[in-house]
Amino acid sequence: MLAEYLEVIKGVLTSPKGFSFKGKFFFASNYVLSPRPAQKPHPPIWIGGESPRMQELVAKYADVWFFYGDSPEGVNAKIRRFEETWKLSKKYAMTSRLCVGRPEAEIEQSFKMLIREADSDVVRRILSAAIIGTPDECIKKLEAFASTKLNYIIPMSNDTLRDIERIWKRSCRVPSDI
Repeated sequence: MLAEYLEVIKGVLTSPKGFSFKGKFFFASNYVLSPRPAQKPHPPIWIGGESPRMQELVAKYADVWFFYGDSPEGVNAKIRRFEETWKLSKKYAMTSRLCVGRPEAEIEQSFKMLIREADSDVVRRILSAAIIGTPDECIKKLEAFASTKLNYIIPMSNDTLRDIERIWKRSCRVPSDI
């Protein structure tokens, strides 16, 4: 069903004179989208997931592959496998836990409580991508991802705006009264 949905969305976005489609789940007859998207050929399509089937859909329909966080080495390995398998390159995005100002040991303990049933590899992977610590420590961890092919890091936090502001103020050396 998702493959048909993506076929229809991409077709509607890229067919100015009308798009027709007949599938198992969706039907369109000479459908014209108006107004047309300002972005050409269409707004970026983001698809998330790491299963072989999702990677196949990413290869065929997506502009951005959105996946779960990992260490910089893990991200490079994941992207390398994708590009070798599909013989193409995309833009890449990952999620990452963000917590500015709390000690890493405290965060690790809270993850273990949240994911009691998960194996230690899941906790290790989440923590290896986590941006945790003082503003300077978070900046250093973010800089480690500069060596990867990531285009975007999507932060997840209990207070994302506050955490991003703390890093931004520190990295830009902005006076604290702003």
